[in-house]
Amino acid sequence: MSRGAVPLQLSRDGQLASGISLTADPAGDQLAGWKQCDPAITSCAAYVASRPTAALFSAPARLGPIDLSQNTAIALSPIGMAAAGRVVGGFAYVSVRPGAAGRFGAPSAVSGATSSDLALAAGPHGRVIAVWTQGTSPASVKGALYR
Repeated sequence: MSRGAVPLQLSRDGQLASGISLTADPAGDQLAGWKQCDPAITSCAAYVASRPTAALFSAPARLGPIDLSQNTAIALSPIGMAAAGRVVGGFAYVSVRPGAAGRFGAPSAVSGATSSDLALAAGPHGRVIAVWTQGTSPASVKGALYR
């Protein structure tokens, strides 16, 4: 942290935040992702916040519910396209923001049931690969080109 920098709170007061992810593109745009749970830890939601180069973080965007044992997956392409994913009810979902600004679109399911450990990566032309484990015993690693 640079001298004189003032921390900005992204998560909500009274909620438990965990599972932090952070990524950046070559231009300096940044994307943060995390999970927030109610104090009783009975329900959790996935959140993201963007930070354009030389600006402050945006207000957090709620992506929707997330399984208690899972974390928010994020990816940012060199052209500013962002992807965020979460596992809900054992299914992996991915939402995309097409440019450096704007909102994330509706989520699309990318996996079958009993999925976990979702990871995302974005290539130079805005293509996103999603990888996750699927099954319980034994679990296998699956992947899909999302966009």
